[in-house]
Formats: sequence, C-alpha cells, structure tokens
Amino acid sequence: MPRPRFIANTARGRWLQNGPARTVGMLCRKSRITARTAAERCSTWLGDLKSHQPPTLYHTVYDEAGDTGFRAGSSRYLVGAAVLCHSLHDLQRVAWAVRKDAHKGHVRLPELKARLVPPWLVYEGLRHALHGDWQVVVAVVDKGARQDGPDDREEIYRRLTAHVVTHCVRRHPLLHFVADKRYTNPRQRDQLTEAIQSAIAAANLNAVLTVEQVSSEQHQELLLADYLAWALFQKYERGDREGYDFVRDRIAVEDVIKWRSLLSSVQNAETAWRPGGRFSPFETE
Repeated sequence: MPRPRFIANTARGRWLQNGPARTVGMLCRKSRITARTAAERCSTWLGDLKSHQPPTLYHTVYDEAGDTGFRAGSSRYLVGAAVLCHSLHDLQRVAWAVRKDAHKGHVRLPELKARLVPPWLVYEGLRHALHGDWQVVVAVVDKGARQDGPDDREEIYRRLTAHVVTHCVRRHPLLHFVADKRYTNPRQRDQLTEAIQSAIAAANLNAVLTVEQVSSEQHQELLLADYLAWALFQKYERGDREGYDFVRDRIAVEDVIKWRSLLSSVQNAETAWRPGGRFSPFETE
C-alpha cells in the first residue's frame, strides 16, 4: 500500500521503515527527550497515518434473477444480488468446488447456472461459500399485479442495478464492480453504465468505481452471485426459503421496492451527473 506523501523522508517515514522501537531510540538521542515522550509522539504519528490511509479496495460480483416483463407468465419479482468481498479468488474457489460436486453428481453442463442445474447443487455451492468472507446486498423489484409497465422494460433492470451499486458504494467507496453481461449491444451496455453513474451522482457519493460487464462463462466468480440471486428469487416468487436460510446471516441489505417508486426516485438523476466528476468507469468485452 503506498504511503501518504507527508511521511516521506521524515522521522515519521523512518518510523515506518525501522519500526517504533528503533525510532523511539533515535528520537531520544537526537531530540534529547524521554522515551515516554518519544513513544507518545510515535503514537500520534500512527494516528495521523491511519486517518490518511486510502480506503480498501473491495470487489463486487452481481447477477439478477427474474424478468422485466409485465405480461402473463412473467415473474412478479426481479431480484438483483451483489456479493461484496476482499478477493475474487475466494469466489473462484466456490465455483471450482461446485464443478467438482457436479462431476461427482454426474451433472454434465458447460455452464452451471442455477436455472440449469438441480437445486441440490445450488445448495452445495452456498454451503461451500459460507467458509469465505463476504456479504450480500440485495434489492428486489415488486412489479405487483399485471399492468402496463414502462415503455422500455430494460429501464427497470438498469435502475435496479444502479440501486444495488449505490448501496455497495456507501459501504466501500473504492469498488470494483463486475456484472454478468446481459447485453451484447454496446449501446445497451453504455446505458447501464450511465444509469449507475447517475445514481451515484444523485446520492452525492465520493467514490472510485470501476465497472465491468463480462461473460459468466469466462468469469467463474460470477457463479456465487447467480446462486444467491436464484435463492432470493425462490423466496419471493415461490415462498421457498431453503436457499435463503443458508445465506440469511450474510445479507447486509435487503430492499424491496415497487417498480414505480424505483423509477420515480431517479427520474432526475441524469442531470446530476457530469462527465469527469467523481466517477471513472471502464468496460471490457
């Protein structure tokens, strides 16, 4: 981790390099002060250093379950689930364990998505994940009874994703956000990024955020987000809490929002974002 500039080439910097014990002795010799005074001064420097520490980088993987339709046969709920963690390697290990279980259970699929595999494999994946250090941020859109939705149905998905990202940024302002690539059209991917930009600007958050929209086939760390979104969807859409009970203690945020409220709460957010401001996204194909 880079050191703040104010400690370079000073006694504070030497304290970092040599350790507190040697620095206390140095201060006693050169400044002719007591060891107690020198130790108190080092303690003060430590407090200053901690107050200037940059925030820790967190990673977030995101996936959704449900659909954005309003016709008969469409789901009532659309669930977005984001996993917050220190390292993506922990999530990749979950995917490797799931693939091993699938091989033992004679599940032969190129991609182990929750909607394709038997439920027992999803539950095994959630059990494996409980050994890691992570939290979940969940937002659920309630579309209510069948009615006319917005003209652009994908706007619900974009606003849901932006809502989840805003919750994540409130907790960790230095964030790497990875979402399953829903769109093949570059323009639609840009619209999703702009929706996230607008939501963060409207919330007046100071954040350093990078956004990636990637294929889940090539990025196995997305598997846990897929399983979590599926488990939450089962709870709301079908009343099945089995998967939800596995991860209930890991859920930091669980919002349920009416779709009209979700759209109206950010209808003016686009005007709040200015290019070159507090947000610096990037995308990979």
